[in-house]
Amino acid sequence: MNDDIDTLVRLYDELRYLDIEAHYLFHCVPIRGMDHHRTSIARGLDLFRQLTVSGMTSGRAKPHYALMTDVGKVALYEGSLIDRDGSRVLVQTGYSYNDRLRWAPNWQLPASARVDDNGLLQVWYLDSDGGKAEV
Repeated sequence: MNDDIDTLVRLYDELRYLDIEAHYLFHCVPIRGMDHHRTSIARGLDLFRQLTVSGMTSGRAKPHYALMTDVGKVALYEGSLIDRDGSRVLVQTGYSYNDRLRWAPNWQLPASARVDDNGLLQVWYLDSDGGKAEV
């Protein structure tokens, strides 16, 4: 398993030793039948904090903690998780709706997403802990 800090430190050290720069630590995507491989977002954030601020990992090897959502990859920062509805978490992205349409004119807003008052995308993401993570 890779949901403990010692395993993650060894993994990122080995990647750095091999000159591989791992830019992201992804939360496990919700896929049917794979729940036993998923931690909660809160657990992932805790592991991410330990990995990046403990001094156990070299600066170059420190990843961003990210979710793969219906609107794309979203790196989590303070304030990224803005609401919760049961096991779903509303994630604030930095993606502009208008920019997305400019880059891909046929792109359509998924049912899981909405545009906020600033024109940025927000998207619902399925957590694995049934509502225990703080928002």
